[in-house]
Amino acid sequence: MTLAIARPALDGLWLADALRAGIYRLNRHAEHINRINVFPVADGDTGTNMSMTLGSVLVALDRERLEHAGAILVRVADAALDGARGNSGAILAQFFHGLGDSAGHLPQLTTLEFASAVSSGAAYARDAVTRPREGTLLTVLSEFARETMRLTAAGSATDFRSLFATAMLRMRTSLAGTREQLEELRSAGVVDAGAMGLIELLEGMTDYLETGEL
Repeated sequence: MTLAIARPALDGLWLADALRAGIYRLNRHAEHINRINVFPVADGDTGTNMSMTLGSVLVALDRERLEHAGAILVRVADAALDGARGNSGAILAQFFHGLGDSAGHLPQLTTLEFASAVSSGAAYARDAVTRPREGTLLTVLSEFARETMRLTAAGSATDFRSLFATAMLRMRTSLAGTREQLEELRSAGVVDAGAMGLIELLEGMTDYLETGEL
């Protein structure tokens, strides 16, 4: 295994591969995510919906390799919006829409620019939901925004490998906390399925940034 070098900025090629790695990991866990899907209704399709939404993103990423990071984010947003499935897919699509609107003009992303774009994405996702509930995908998206902004503003994470690795410590705790925030999850003894899907996506991206391997 070859460790990836620390990268203070991501171009479109690295960003696209990090996203691919995250999508591959989410796809591997889609059936488990379906099994723990109890909120807002226990219809067992959250993993499938997220996987299908991100499947559209994969097609868009594979269409053409781009070095411009912002162009990748805009392409990802368009694909996710066109291919969104279910509540979780629609929320993810809005998140990517916010990323693209915030950073679409940037040829490379610094960690601070990325954190700022994540904050915009989390706000887009929350604004798109009529009655947002805590203990869901929205909660964990907001926590990701706060944590990446905290780390970059404090100068604690100046490269993407350390940013993701450190942020994921908080994100795993945030995911576990969803179990106690909604009665439906507490009764079933599970975490929120949509939030878990996001964590799997981020875990895959973290692994890629750590190893340089898909």
